Amino acid sequence: MTNRQRDRITAAFEQELARSPMPPALRAESVRAAVHQRRDLESQRQPWALALVAGLLAVAVVATLVFGARESIHKAGPAPGTSPPSATPTPSPSRISVSDSQFPATYSGPVLLFQIGGESQLRAISWDASTSGVLGGQPPAGAGMSAQSPDGSRYIAGGIVYDRQGRRLATLPCAGKDNSATFSADVQLLCKAEPKTRVTGSVMRLETDVPGQAPRIVASGFAIYGDNSTYPVLACDVATDRAIVAVLGQGVSAGRLWVFRLSTGAIIRTVDYGPEGAWVTATADGSIIAESVPTGNSHVSTTTIRRADNGVKLGTLSDFIAHGFSSNNSLLVGQTAQTTLAALVDWRSGKQLWSSAGLPGGYGGVRADPTGNRVAIGLGFVGGSDQADVYIVAPDGSAVLMPAHTWPVLQY
Repeated sequence: MTNRQRDRITAAFEQELARSPMPPALRAESVRAAVHQRRDLESQRQPWALALVAGLLAVAVVATLVFGARESIHKAGPAPGTSPPSATPTPSPSRISVSDSQFPATYSGPVLLFQIGGESQLRAISWDASTSGVLGGQPPAGAGMSAQSPDGSRYIAGGIVYDRQGRRLATLPCAGKDNSATFSADVQLLCKAEPKTRVTGSVMRLETDVPGQAPRIVASGFAIYGDNSTYPVLACDVATDRAIVAVLGQGVSAGRLWVFRLSTGAIIRTVDYGPEGAWVTATADGSIIAESVPTGNSHVSTTTIRRADNGVKLGTLSDFIAHGFSSNNSLLVGQTAQTTLAALVDWRSGKQLWSSAGLPGGYGGVRADPTGNRVAIGLGFVGGSDQADVYIVAPDGSAVLMPAHTWPVLQY
Protein backbone atom coordinates (compact mmCIF):
# COMPACT_ATOMS: atom_id res chain seq x y z
CA MET A 1 0.00 0.00 0.00
CA THR A 2 1.41 3.39 -0.92
CA ASN A 3 1.48 6.32 1.46
CA ARG A 4 -1.06 8.07 -0.73
CA GLN A 5 -3.47 5.12 -0.51
CA ARG A 6 -3.00 4.94 3.27
CA ASP A 7 -3.75 8.66 3.55
CA ARG A 8 -6.93 8.24 1.51
CA ILE A 9 -8.09 5.37 3.75
CA THR A 10 -7.32 7.40 6.86
CA ALA A 11 -9.28 10.37 5.51
CA ALA A 12 -12.24 8.14 4.66
CA PHE A 13 -12.33 6.65 8.14
CA GLU A 14 -12.11 10.13 9.68
CA GLN A 15 -14.98 11.34 7.53
CA GLU A 16 -17.26 8.47 8.54
CA LEU A 17 -16.39 8.54 12.22
CA ALA A 18 -16.77 12.31 12.44
CA ARG A 19 -20.49 11.81 11.83
CA SER A 20 -20.79 10.04 15.19
CA PRO A 21 -20.59 11.71 18.62
CA MET A 22 -17.36 9.85 19.38
CA PRO A 23 -14.73 12.12 20.97
CA PRO A 24 -11.78 13.05 18.72
CA ALA A 25 -9.36 10.98 20.80
CA LEU A 26 -11.36 7.79 20.24
CA ARG A 27 -11.82 8.62 16.56
CA ALA A 28 -8.07 8.83 16.21
CA GLU A 29 -7.66 5.45 17.95
CA SER A 30 -10.22 3.90 15.60
CA VAL A 31 -8.47 5.24 12.51
CA ARG A 32 -5.07 4.10 13.74
CA ALA A 33 -6.48 0.65 14.49
CA ALA A 34 -7.99 0.33 11.04
CA VAL A 35 -4.87 1.50 9.21
CA HIS A 36 -2.72 -0.78 11.38
CA GLN A 37 -4.86 -3.72 10.30
CA ARG A 38 -4.20 -2.80 6.66
CA ARG A 39 -0.48 -2.60 7.30
CA ASP A 40 -0.53 -6.10 8.84
CA LEU A 41 -2.38 -7.43 5.82
CA GLU A 42 0.12 -5.89 3.47
CA SER A 43 3.11 -7.33 5.33
CA GLN A 44 1.60 -10.83 5.31
CA ARG A 45 1.08 -10.72 1.51
CA GLN A 46 -1.76 -13.30 1.61
CA PRO A 47 -3.83 -14.10 -1.47
CA TRP A 48 -6.29 -11.45 -2.47
CA ALA A 49 -9.32 -13.44 -1.29
CA LEU A 50 -7.88 -13.82 2.20
CA ALA A 51 -6.99 -10.12 2.19
CA LEU A 52 -10.57 -9.27 1.30
CA VAL A 53 -11.90 -11.33 4.22
CA ALA A 54 -9.40 -9.72 6.60
CA GLY A 55 -10.43 -6.28 5.34
CA LEU A 56 -14.07 -7.05 6.05
CA LEU A 57 -13.10 -8.22 9.53
CA ALA A 58 -11.22 -4.95 10.07
CA VAL A 59 -14.33 -2.99 9.15
CA ALA A 60 -16.33 -5.10 11.61
CA VAL A 61 -13.78 -4.46 14.32
CA VAL A 62 -13.94 -0.73 13.68
CA ALA A 63 -17.74 -0.80 13.73
CA THR A 64 -17.67 -2.68 17.02
CA LEU A 65 -15.23 -0.12 18.42
CA VAL A 66 -17.47 2.73 17.29
CA PHE A 67 -20.62 1.35 18.90
CA GLY A 68 -18.75 0.14 21.97
CA ALA A 69 -17.19 3.57 22.43
CA ARG A 70 -20.56 5.24 22.02
CA GLU A 71 -22.00 2.93 24.68
CA SER A 72 -19.10 3.59 27.06
CA ILE A 73 -19.50 7.34 26.60
CA HIS A 74 -23.15 7.01 27.49
CA LYS A 75 -22.47 5.06 30.69
CA ALA A 76 -19.20 6.42 31.99
CA GLY A 77 -18.78 9.57 34.10
CA PRO A 78 -15.71 11.84 33.96
CA ALA A 79 -12.94 11.76 36.51
CA PRO A 80 -12.92 14.52 39.14
CA GLY A 81 -10.96 17.61 38.18
CA THR A 82 -11.30 16.98 34.47
CA SER A 83 -13.21 18.62 31.69
CA PRO A 84 -16.91 17.70 31.46
CA PRO A 85 -17.23 15.39 28.41
CA SER A 86 -19.03 16.35 25.25
CA ALA A 87 -22.57 15.12 25.74
CA THR A 88 -24.56 13.13 23.26
CA PRO A 89 -26.89 15.66 21.61
CA THR A 90 -29.84 16.25 23.93
CA PRO A 91 -33.21 15.58 22.27
CA SER A 92 -35.20 18.78 22.38
CA PRO A 93 -38.43 18.20 24.32
CA SER A 94 -41.72 19.52 23.01
CA ARG A 95 -42.63 22.97 24.26
CA ILE A 96 -45.08 22.96 27.12
CA SER A 97 -48.29 24.94 27.08
CA VAL A 98 -48.86 27.42 29.90
CA SER A 99 -52.23 28.41 31.25
CA ASP A 100 -53.85 31.73 30.40
CA SER A 101 -55.97 31.53 33.55
CA GLN A 102 -55.10 33.43 36.68
CA PHE A 103 -52.32 31.84 38.69
CA PRO A 104 -53.79 30.21 41.84
CA ALA A 105 -53.53 32.66 44.74
CA THR A 106 -53.42 29.71 47.13
CA TYR A 107 -50.24 28.26 45.62
CA SER A 108 -47.46 28.66 48.19
CA GLY A 109 -44.49 27.00 46.52
CA PRO A 110 -41.63 28.73 44.70
CA VAL A 111 -42.22 29.86 41.14
CA LEU A 112 -40.37 31.21 38.15
CA LEU A 113 -41.76 34.55 36.96
CA PHE A 114 -41.68 35.35 33.26
CA GLN A 115 -43.22 37.18 30.35
CA ILE A 116 -43.80 35.97 26.81
CA GLY A 117 -42.60 38.14 23.96
CA GLY A 118 -45.29 40.46 22.65
CA GLU A 119 -47.23 40.35 25.91
CA SER A 120 -47.24 42.81 28.79
CA GLN A 121 -48.67 40.48 31.43
CA LEU A 122 -46.51 38.78 34.01
CA ARG A 123 -46.82 35.02 34.40
CA ALA A 124 -45.66 32.38 36.86
CA ILE A 125 -44.90 28.67 36.64
CA SER A 126 -44.04 26.14 39.34
CA TRP A 127 -40.62 24.53 39.08
CA ASP A 128 -42.12 21.15 38.26
CA ALA A 129 -44.12 22.87 35.48
CA SER A 130 -47.40 21.48 36.86
CA THR A 131 -48.97 24.86 37.73
CA SER A 132 -48.88 28.05 35.66
CA GLY A 133 -50.93 31.13 34.96
CA VAL A 134 -51.13 34.91 34.74
CA LEU A 135 -50.48 36.83 37.95
CA GLY A 136 -53.52 38.53 39.41
CA GLY A 137 -51.76 41.84 39.89
CA GLN A 138 -49.60 43.38 37.20
CA PRO A 139 -46.91 46.10 37.25
CA PRO A 140 -47.67 49.39 35.48
CA ALA A 141 -47.41 49.38 31.70
CA GLY A 142 -43.82 49.81 30.56
CA ALA A 143 -42.35 48.84 33.95
CA GLY A 144 -40.44 45.72 33.05
CA MET A 145 -39.46 43.23 35.74
CA SER A 146 -35.78 43.63 36.63
CA ALA A 147 -35.47 41.15 39.52
CA GLN A 148 -37.41 38.46 41.31
CA SER A 149 -36.95 36.99 44.77
CA PRO A 150 -35.58 33.44 44.93
CA ASP A 151 -39.05 32.00 45.56
CA GLY A 152 -40.87 34.33 43.15
CA SER A 153 -43.08 35.79 45.88
CA ARG A 154 -41.74 39.29 45.16
CA TYR A 155 -40.32 41.13 42.20
CA ILE A 156 -38.95 44.55 41.26
CA ALA A 157 -40.31 46.62 38.39
CA GLY A 158 -39.53 50.28 37.77
CA GLY A 159 -37.73 50.60 41.10
CA ILE A 160 -40.76 49.36 43.05
CA VAL A 161 -41.04 46.11 45.00
CA TYR A 162 -44.28 44.17 44.43
CA ASP A 163 -45.60 40.92 45.82
CA ARG A 164 -46.94 38.19 43.56
CA GLN A 165 -50.47 39.57 43.83
CA GLY A 166 -49.27 42.91 42.45
CA ARG A 167 -49.42 44.76 45.78
CA ARG A 168 -46.88 47.56 46.03
CA LEU A 169 -44.57 46.94 49.01
CA ALA A 170 -41.92 49.66 48.76
CA THR A 171 -40.04 52.04 46.49
CA LEU A 172 -36.31 51.49 46.34
CA PRO A 173 -34.24 54.53 47.37
CA CYS A 174 -32.44 54.49 44.02
CA ALA A 175 -35.35 54.02 41.66
CA GLY A 176 -34.24 52.97 38.21
CA LYS A 177 -30.89 51.78 39.61
CA ASP A 178 -32.16 48.48 40.97
CA ASN A 179 -30.20 46.07 38.76
CA SER A 180 -27.59 45.66 41.50
CA ALA A 181 -30.18 44.77 44.16
CA THR A 182 -30.15 41.14 45.26
CA PHE A 183 -32.88 39.55 47.34
CA SER A 184 -31.68 37.74 50.45
CA ALA A 185 -32.16 33.99 50.53
CA ASP A 186 -35.06 34.40 52.98
CA VAL A 187 -36.63 37.12 50.77
CA GLN A 188 -36.98 39.53 53.71
CA LEU A 189 -34.50 42.14 52.53
CA LEU A 190 -32.47 43.40 49.58
CA CYS A 191 -28.69 43.78 49.51
CA LYS A 192 -27.16 46.50 47.34
CA ALA A 193 -23.71 47.94 46.78
CA GLU A 194 -24.19 51.65 46.12
CA PRO A 195 -21.94 54.74 46.10
CA LYS A 196 -22.67 57.46 48.61
CA THR A 197 -23.27 59.72 45.60
CA ARG A 198 -23.17 58.66 41.97
CA VAL A 199 -19.98 60.54 41.24
CA THR A 200 -16.68 58.92 40.31
CA GLY A 201 -14.50 58.79 43.41
CA SER A 202 -17.37 58.44 45.87
CA VAL A 203 -16.97 55.70 48.50
CA MET A 204 -18.94 52.51 48.07
CA ARG A 205 -21.44 51.30 50.63
CA LEU A 206 -23.07 47.94 51.21
CA GLU A 207 -26.71 48.46 52.22
CA THR A 208 -29.65 46.31 53.18
CA ASP A 209 -33.19 47.44 52.40
CA VAL A 210 -36.24 46.05 54.14
CA PRO A 211 -39.37 47.13 52.23
CA GLY A 212 -41.00 49.99 54.13
CA GLN A 213 -37.92 50.77 56.26
CA ALA A 214 -34.95 53.08 55.85
CA PRO A 215 -31.83 51.47 54.32
CA ARG A 216 -29.21 50.17 56.74
CA ILE A 217 -25.55 50.80 55.90
CA VAL A 218 -23.69 47.54 56.52
CA ALA A 219 -20.20 48.62 55.38
CA SER A 220 -18.64 51.72 53.83
CA GLY A 221 -15.36 52.68 52.19
CA PHE A 222 -14.33 49.25 50.92
CA ALA A 223 -14.12 50.54 47.33
CA ILE A 224 -14.21 53.73 45.27
CA TYR A 225 -17.04 54.19 42.81
CA GLY A 226 -16.29 54.36 39.11
CA ASP A 227 -19.08 55.19 36.68
CA ASN A 228 -17.83 52.58 34.21
CA SER A 229 -17.99 49.78 36.77
CA THR A 230 -20.76 47.75 38.36
CA TYR A 231 -20.88 46.27 41.86
CA PRO A 232 -23.14 43.21 41.88
CA VAL A 233 -24.05 41.46 45.12
CA LEU A 234 -23.37 37.78 44.41
CA ALA A 235 -24.79 36.46 47.68
CA CYS A 236 -26.89 37.80 50.56
CA ASP A 237 -27.99 35.46 53.35
CA VAL A 238 -29.12 36.42 56.84
CA ALA A 239 -28.98 32.81 58.08
CA THR A 240 -25.29 32.38 57.25
CA ASP A 241 -24.53 36.05 58.00
CA ARG A 242 -22.76 36.52 54.68
CA ALA A 243 -22.77 38.93 51.74
CA ILE A 244 -20.43 38.77 48.75
CA VAL A 245 -19.79 41.80 46.53
CA ALA A 246 -17.72 41.97 43.34
CA VAL A 247 -16.57 44.85 41.18
CA LEU A 248 -16.83 44.47 37.43
CA GLY A 249 -15.05 46.81 35.04
CA GLN A 250 -16.17 47.52 31.50
CA GLY A 251 -16.31 43.79 30.81
CA VAL A 252 -18.00 41.08 32.83
CA SER A 253 -14.98 39.75 34.72
CA ALA A 254 -14.55 40.54 38.39
CA GLY A 255 -11.47 42.52 39.36
CA ARG A 256 -11.96 42.20 43.11
CA LEU A 257 -14.29 40.43 45.51
CA TRP A 258 -15.23 41.01 49.15
CA VAL A 259 -16.81 38.57 51.60
CA PHE A 260 -18.68 40.44 54.37
CA ARG A 261 -20.25 39.51 57.66
CA LEU A 262 -23.74 40.81 57.00
CA SER A 263 -24.60 41.64 60.61
CA THR A 264 -21.53 43.80 61.35
CA GLY A 265 -20.04 44.73 57.97
CA ALA A 266 -16.69 43.15 58.87
CA ILE A 267 -14.66 42.07 55.85
CA ILE A 268 -13.87 38.37 56.18
CA ARG A 269 -11.86 38.05 52.98
CA THR A 270 -10.78 40.11 49.98
CA VAL A 271 -9.68 38.60 46.66
CA ASP A 272 -7.82 40.59 43.99
CA TYR A 273 -8.01 38.95 40.55
CA GLY A 274 -5.54 41.30 38.90
CA PRO A 275 -5.85 42.99 35.50
CA GLU A 276 -7.10 39.85 33.74
CA GLY A 277 -9.97 39.40 36.18
CA ALA A 278 -12.04 36.25 36.69
CA TRP A 279 -15.59 35.15 36.10
CA VAL A 280 -17.00 34.58 39.60
CA THR A 281 -20.27 33.17 40.89
CA ALA A 282 -21.35 32.27 44.42
CA THR A 283 -23.82 30.02 46.18
CA ALA A 284 -26.92 31.74 47.51
CA ASP A 285 -25.76 31.24 51.11
CA GLY A 286 -22.34 32.78 50.38
CA SER A 287 -20.39 29.71 51.51
CA ILE A 288 -18.80 28.70 48.19
CA ILE A 289 -17.53 30.59 45.14
CA ALA A 290 -16.49 29.38 41.68
CA GLU A 291 -13.71 31.29 39.91
CA SER A 292 -13.20 30.81 36.17
CA VAL A 293 -9.94 32.09 34.69
CA PRO A 294 -8.29 31.56 31.27
CA THR A 295 -5.54 28.97 31.10
CA GLY A 296 -2.39 30.71 29.85
CA ASN A 297 -2.97 32.54 26.57
CA SER A 298 -5.71 30.17 25.41
CA HIS A 299 -9.46 30.68 25.35
CA VAL A 300 -9.91 27.62 27.56
CA SER A 301 -10.87 28.43 31.14
CA THR A 302 -10.41 26.44 34.32
CA THR A 303 -12.97 26.78 37.09
CA THR A 304 -11.82 26.42 40.68
CA ILE A 305 -14.43 25.92 43.39
CA ARG A 306 -13.41 27.33 46.80
CA ARG A 307 -14.66 28.06 50.28
CA ALA A 308 -15.63 31.73 50.25
CA ASP A 309 -14.36 32.49 53.75
CA ASN A 310 -10.82 31.11 53.44
CA GLY A 311 -10.20 30.21 49.78
CA VAL A 312 -9.69 26.48 50.43
CA LYS A 313 -9.93 24.64 47.10
CA LEU A 314 -12.77 22.13 46.86
CA GLY A 315 -12.54 21.10 43.22
CA THR A 316 -11.70 22.09 39.64
CA LEU A 317 -13.33 21.79 36.21
CA SER A 318 -11.33 22.19 33.01
CA ASP A 319 -12.71 23.93 29.91
CA PHE A 320 -15.67 25.25 31.89
CA ILE A 321 -16.92 28.73 32.81
CA ALA A 322 -19.20 28.61 35.86
CA HIS A 323 -22.26 30.86 35.95
CA GLY A 324 -24.47 29.64 38.78
CA PHE A 325 -24.99 27.03 41.51
CA SER A 326 -28.04 24.95 42.30
CA SER A 327 -29.71 25.76 45.60
CA ASN A 328 -28.09 22.81 47.43
CA ASN A 329 -24.64 23.98 46.19
CA SER A 330 -23.84 20.62 44.56
CA LEU A 331 -24.45 21.46 40.89
CA LEU A 332 -22.98 24.11 38.61
CA VAL A 333 -24.43 25.62 35.46
CA GLY A 334 -21.95 26.99 32.97
CA GLN A 335 -20.59 26.76 29.49
CA THR A 336 -17.64 25.25 27.72
CA ALA A 337 -15.23 27.96 26.70
CA GLN A 338 -14.67 26.75 23.16
CA THR A 339 -18.21 25.83 22.11
CA THR A 340 -20.44 28.02 24.36
CA LEU A 341 -22.57 24.92 25.02
CA ALA A 342 -24.58 25.22 28.23
CA ALA A 343 -24.13 22.39 30.72
CA LEU A 344 -25.29 21.25 34.15
CA VAL A 345 -22.46 19.55 36.05
CA ASP A 346 -21.99 17.84 39.39
CA TRP A 347 -18.82 19.72 40.23
CA ARG A 348 -17.63 17.29 42.88
CA SER A 349 -17.60 14.25 40.57
CA GLY A 350 -17.25 16.12 37.28
CA LYS A 351 -20.29 14.26 35.91
CA GLN A 352 -22.21 16.16 33.25
CA LEU A 353 -25.95 15.82 33.83
CA TRP A 354 -27.33 17.85 30.93
CA SER A 355 -25.95 19.67 27.93
CA SER A 356 -27.33 21.88 25.18
CA ALA A 357 -25.41 19.85 22.59
CA GLY A 358 -27.61 19.55 19.52
CA LEU A 359 -29.82 22.46 20.60
CA PRO A 360 -29.76 25.90 18.96
CA GLY A 361 -28.29 28.90 20.75
CA GLY A 362 -25.45 29.41 23.21
CA TYR A 363 -25.63 29.84 26.96
CA GLY A 364 -27.93 32.71 27.97
CA GLY A 365 -28.46 32.72 31.75
CA VAL A 366 -29.50 30.70 34.80
CA ARG A 367 -31.83 30.78 37.79
CA ALA A 368 -32.05 28.14 40.52
CA ASP A 369 -35.09 26.59 42.17
CA PRO A 370 -34.60 27.66 45.82
CA THR A 371 -36.07 24.49 47.34
CA GLY A 372 -34.91 21.80 44.92
CA ASN A 373 -32.14 20.97 42.48
CA ARG A 374 -33.85 22.17 39.31
CA VAL A 375 -32.40 25.08 37.37
CA ALA A 376 -33.74 27.27 34.58
CA ILE A 377 -31.18 27.57 31.77
CA GLY A 378 -31.57 30.08 28.97
CA LEU A 379 -30.30 29.62 25.43
CA GLY A 380 -29.96 32.72 23.27
CA PHE A 381 -30.87 36.05 24.94
CA VAL A 382 -27.45 37.65 24.50
CA GLY A 383 -25.49 39.23 21.65
CA GLY A 384 -28.56 40.65 19.95
CA SER A 385 -30.08 37.18 19.61
CA ASP A 386 -33.83 37.00 19.08
CA GLN A 387 -33.83 33.49 20.52
CA ALA A 388 -35.15 33.14 24.06
CA ASP A 389 -35.49 29.47 24.93
CA VAL A 390 -35.68 28.43 28.57
CA TYR A 391 -35.23 24.85 29.76
CA ILE A 392 -36.16 23.81 33.30
CA VAL A 393 -33.63 21.06 33.95
CA ALA A 394 -33.83 18.44 36.70
CA PRO A 395 -30.73 16.81 38.23
CA ASP A 396 -31.50 13.55 36.42
CA GLY A 397 -30.99 15.36 33.10
CA SER A 398 -34.67 15.55 32.14
CA ALA A 399 -35.83 18.93 30.90
CA VAL A 400 -38.98 20.92 30.19
CA LEU A 401 -38.93 23.47 27.35
CA MET A 402 -40.84 26.67 28.06
CA PRO A 403 -42.93 28.43 25.38
CA ALA A 404 -41.04 30.32 22.67
CA HIS A 405 -39.71 33.78 23.56
CA THR A 406 -40.05 33.27 27.29
CA TRP A 407 -38.42 36.10 29.23
CA PRO A 408 -37.64 35.44 32.91
CA VAL A 409 -34.99 37.35 34.85
CA LEU A 410 -31.91 35.16 34.49
CA GLN A 411 -28.48 35.71 35.99
CA TYR A 412 -25.81 35.60 33.34
